[in-house]
Amino acid sequence: RLLTAWFDEVNRHGGIFRRRIELASIASTTGDTAPPVLALLAGDDAGARATSAGEKWRIPVLRVTAEPCGEGHRYGFALYPGVVERARALVRHAIARDHSPRPQVAVVYPAERTSRALLDAVAAEVPPLAVVKPAPIGAAKSEDVVRTLRAAGVGSALLLGAGDDFEELIASAKLLGWDPLFLWVGPPDRAATGSRAVGVQPAAAGQGFKPGE
Repeated sequence: RLLTAWFDEVNRHGGIFRRRIELASIASTTGDTAPPVLALLAGDDAGARATSAGEKWRIPVLRVTAEPCGEGHRYGFALYPGVVERARALVRHAIARDHSPRPQVAVVYPAERTSRALLDAVAAEVPPLAVVKPAPIGAAKSEDVVRTLRAAGVGSALLLGAGDDFEELIASAKLLGWDPLFLWVGPPDRAATGSRAVGVQPAAAGQGFKPGE
């Protein structure tokens, strides 16, 4: 209803380039003939199906956020960056501030909720001047993870998620005197208060996004 109301408002003001835009629901994408549509609007719950249909029919696919693992196709467009794009910007920002000869970047992720494809895609975006340290949390005690990363000389921790496990990690870091630069792919948790943290925020209009402390 919200999308329909928005398109109705656009049409009342002349449409887009004098074209009336109608919102139609495509119940199935199994046919071989491309439907007579301008573009596919893909929600997060149907993104994979819409991407597949867009590739097959060569129709633009419009998403709110980019593909989670950085994949996509030539007809895909997104309003906001996905996990891989945000991770790339954050890691490059951290490395530029790190003056050690071989920066260490930990990729902290929930062991039970993170796919191998996503981890590989994020790790591939880390420039060769940095060393990636995968750090699964959840099963391991947060104190043990902190001690391992501190001993390795990790100066930045890229956090792929949020929740209790991450709050425990940050609390353990404060307790054990480990003060890395936390790189939040998503919104920082309340536990990040008092820690060095960087997140992704929109840049000026038309200029994408940028890291922001």
